[in-house]
Amino acid sequence: MNFLVSFLRVPSITEILLSISGIILFTLFLVYFIYKRKIRIDINHQIEIWNIAKKNIPINYPNWILIIFSSYIEKLSITYGLNLPVILCLDELWIKLTNKNGKKKTINRILKYSPDKGLFTVMKAVLKQPGLQSILVDWIDNSGEFMVLRKIALSGNGEQFDGEKALLLFKDRTDEIIEMLGDFEWKSRHFAINILIFDSGERSVEAVWDSFRDSSVFVRISSVKLFNSDNREKLYNILERLLLNDPSFKVRKAARKRINENFKDLYKISPFKLNIEQQIHLIELMDPESKQDENIAIEFMKTGNKELELYASRFLFKNGTLRRLLLSADPGYAKGFEDTYSILEIAVAVDCTTFLDLADPNITPGALLLASRILIKNGDRNIITTLLQKVLKISLDRENIQPYKEIYENSILSTCKRGTDEALELLNNEIKRRKYDKPFQDWILDKLPQNRENIFAATLLNFLKNKKYNSDIELRKALCKLPVTSILSDIIDILKADNNKYDNSIRRETLKVLGSLNLPHCTQYILENLYILPLDEAKQYSLLLTKNDTSAFRTKVKNILSSGDAASMSHLIAALPETERKIFLPEIKESLQDSNPEVRIAAVWALSDYNNGEYLPLCFDLLRDPVEKVRKEVGNTLACLANKKTLTVLKDTLFDTNESLAVKNAVLHGLTISISKEVLEIILLKLEENIELLEETITVLSKKDSKSDLIIILKFMEKTTPAVRENILQSIKRMGRKAESIIETLLFTDNKILHKHAVSILENSGIVDLRIRELTHRNPEIRQYAAKFLLKTGTLKAFRGIILAAKDPDPKVRIQVVKALDHMNSTDGLAVLEELKNDPVKRVRNYTLWALERYEAKKLV
Repeated sequence: MNFLVSFLRVPSITEILLSISGIILFTLFLVYFIYKRKIRIDINHQIEIWNIAKKNIPINYPNWILIIFSSYIEKLSITYGLNLPVILCLDELWIKLTNKNGKKKTINRILKYSPDKGLFTVMKAVLKQPGLQSILVDWIDNSGEFMVLRKIALSGNGEQFDGEKALLLFKDRTDEIIEMLGDFEWKSRHFAINILIFDSGERSVEAVWDSFRDSSVFVRISSVKLFNSDNREKLYNILERLLLNDPSFKVRKAARKRINENFKDLYKISPFKLNIEQQIHLIELMDPESKQDENIAIEFMKTGNKELELYASRFLFKNGTLRRLLLSADPGYAKGFEDTYSILEIAVAVDCTTFLDLADPNITPGALLLASRILIKNGDRNIITTLLQKVLKISLDRENIQPYKEIYENSILSTCKRGTDEALELLNNEIKRRKYDKPFQDWILDKLPQNRENIFAATLLNFLKNKKYNSDIELRKALCKLPVTSILSDIIDILKADNNKYDNSIRRETLKVLGSLNLPHCTQYILENLYILPLDEAKQYSLLLTKNDTSAFRTKVKNILSSGDAASMSHLIAALPETERKIFLPEIKESLQDSNPEVRIAAVWALSDYNNGEYLPLCFDLLRDPVEKVRKEVGNTLACLANKKTLTVLKDTLFDTNESLAVKNAVLHGLTISISKEVLEIILLKLEENIELLEETITVLSKKDSKSDLIIILKFMEKTTPAVRENILQSIKRMGRKAESIIETLLFTDNKILHKHAVSILENSGIVDLRIRELTHRNPEIRQYAAKFLLKTGTLKAFRGIILAAKDPDPKVRIQVVKALDHMNSTDGLAVLEELKNDPVKRVRNYTLWALERYEAKKLV
């Protein structure tokens, strides 16, 4: 009963805790036993693998379990006679632990099982904990290793360590350390130099000076960072040499940092006296906070050397200069703006473009102007899209106002040359928005890129179908840049559509586009629609006909010429000579007798273009055609040929007393167009005849306003009658300012006849009076020319005018006055010369004395 009572009572807290502790201990023991057994099995498996592959393989357990079972693994290592910590890579875990906390037990394990891997880590640990240094010293003393410090060095990865403490630890091994500087392994030399830097011994100091030329980057860096010397100038010179010449950026960086920290007072590098490589090394380590370095980098941007420009650009980007220059650009300050543009353009040309970030909502018009200029040639193509988006927004309705006009046009040029599809889509929308702005359309269509039919084909074809669109020539060229397959079907559909669907002007432009494409397989479409074009334009689109098979093409031509359709016939006949095929001459000859005037005109044009001696005389009779238009076109055609035979016919007709005035008028009309010298002579002879068609002849002569024509006319004036000269003067007066300008140049020739009549014409036209007024012009160059002009004119009116310039403030003008007075040799002129003897300008006085001497010499003759 007592047993039952005791069983049923509630246990105390102590009893509960003891029970729980017992359970936990039993569980831990069970887990330990299980892991121990499992670890042993896994180790046996790893040993089997190692025996075959001789390869260390980590055992796959959490670190804390391996730490707990480290002693057990050590025992197994003794049992198996193998270095299990190394085979199982347990030594690497010990090395990591030593790196963190450096416990004595772990250090001993490393020294016992894995010194080759862990010696350097052990050394670093004992340098931090002097109480453990005896462990390493004892191991070194008992190791029996030759060059044991070398072994320590090679067990590391060239890491930095406290060389000053290491010198104290290995103070008895200084000679061994110095000898390590001759080792071919850089880790050994690096280890040694990190210690010897703190040794003041003569050999050590000499060794450190030599280390600045060591082949290892890490050795040189350690020397740069740690070495101190009383000979500051020598150390600075070495640091400067490394900064400018060392091939390793890390060494140069360390040298620059050391100079900045300890040798600013000795810094004396002249950037522009260095060679290119040294300048590059200097630029890449300049101080981003230094205004002086910024100015030096900007000067390097102007050298023209692409390498220097790249490094300078990277520096100026890093310190924010490029971005600052972009955002602060002011087009109102022209010189500063252009200087900024030059710098930024150079940066972008060497692919430094990140500063061209245009996403800032507050970016200025000046920055956009710079970016728009730069992106035409270089820069990230994606930036062009952002640029165009912003520009289209800020320049809306201000496209022709500066600076928006230039920004707008540059952005579009950038898009056309280098833009992404997204940018080109934006441009396409802008082109559609301004479709009736002819100057803009003429400009932009010429700039569109080739083969971008996916973006522009639909827009351009819609323009072609739009009667109000008026940039036809540029549209034609733009369409021809697109692949034929993207536009040909629409073009043919327009030509074949009913007349009420598309206006004739649209059909004409469409046919011109088709002709410009030069597609031999579209010959039939062109031939059947040539009538849409004016006769003279039809010729331009027939060159492609020469690419066709002669037999097939002749059949097509004969069918049209026999169709009786006057429009088709006339246009085709006018176009045939461009094919250079004379097989069509018989058909053209028959067309001279066609009842339709347009066909007859086309036949005359065609025979003229062929310049066929056999058939061309047949055109002469058409000078008397009953239709005035035919007569005039025949006159034009024959005069333009200007060969001996046609000119004879025209001249005989013009001077034939029995010929009708209507026919002669047709001849005169033709002579107006011709540029032949012989034609001009015929006109002058007709003017000299002075019998009939006088007014018409004067009008025709007024069209001959080239310099060569005017020279012939002036020479003719010398040998003709005053009445004829008067008629010629009327013609020249009708020529206007262009002729006057040409005649003015003839004043300065040596030809007395040309000079004489040029003076007469210029006096009658009022040019002499104009030049006299110009003697008071504010611009001295205009006054100088006026004086020269009046000197060459040599008339009394010119003399009276030039006297007024004797007091001109410009000595060059006064010199011309002296020359004029000497040339004119008058009493009034002498009075002015006497006054100019006392002119304050020596050169004027010299000319004056020269003129007086000449005058006195002439009196003695």
